[in-house]
Amino acid sequence: MEETVPVLAGVVCALMAAFFPALAARKVLLVSVGAVAGAMWSVLIGEASESWAYVLIDALQAVAAFALVTWAARRARTWRSDSPGAG
Repeated sequence: MEETVPVLAGVVCALMAAFFPALAARKVLLVSVGAVAGAMWSVLIGEASESWAYVLIDALQAVAAFALVTWAARRARTWRSDSPGAG
């Protein structure tokens, strides 16, 4: 359960990014929001008191989830438009 919240934060940020224009500044902002959400979760559950490495790990999990969901969504859009019978 402790590792799902940073991942879900990254997924939510990636889904929010789908509604914004593809500007690099907005994507950087959303990735940083995912990283902050992962870091905040690490602090809230007390992992940060054990080691700051947990903060980094949770933040990286959120960013990785953001990147994977963004890639998968882009890939799905491309696959649908290239499939026979589309459009």
